[in-house]
Amino acid sequence: MIHEQNLMDLYEAVYQLAVKDDYKAVCHGIVERLQANRVPELQALRFVKSEQHRIKWQVRKDVFEEAQSYGNNTKAIQKKHINRLVSELVAEGVDKWEEQKSRLRTL
Repeated sequence: MIHEQNLMDLYEAVYQLAVKDDYKAVCHGIVERLQANRVPELQALRFVKSEQHRIKWQVRKDVFEEAQSYGNNTKAIQKKHINRLVSELVAEGVDKWEEQKSRLRTL
């Protein structure tokens, strides 16, 4: 019984660490790619903050899926998930920035 609880605690700690690491990687990737698309850093950071709940939810879901298929391809799955999420949010972030710029031009 104690052994099982220790094992569960270990799994939970590993899961939480994976979520934390992947969340940081996704946020960093979004900011980096938005800046590459000429979105100012402050706007990129604001966008990430506005999407933080969505990012955390998706990262948790992805880490859970990665844990289910643990093995030789786990890193490949992790990389695919991070890249997919970053790409989706960068596209949205660029669109939002373009909308903001055009609104500012019309004022």
